[in-house]
Amino acid sequence: MKNLVILAFCLFLIFWATKSQALCTIKQKSFLREQPNTQSSKLKTLPRYTPLEEISRTDKWVQVKGVNYTGWIFHTLVTEDIHCMI
Repeated sequence: MKNLVILAFCLFLIFWATKSQALCTIKQKSFLREQPNTQSSKLKTLPRYTPLEEISRTDKWVQVKGVNYTGWIFHTLVTEDIHCMI
């Protein structure tokens, strides 16, 4: 668990240093989708505290990039709160 926290914090610092918006998931399970709608295919299930980089945003959806994936996640499933990263 400690290594996961360190990894998440390091990823956060990398995202912050490149001026990207760092986010992380806040629910036990969050679905990463191919398109910004609930009918779109689920690409991946993300666990709580998964660090992400924001690429773009619509009214209710955020396009994000992870370590080996890119997709869309509903805006209420992520936070910008630094406490989530630590």
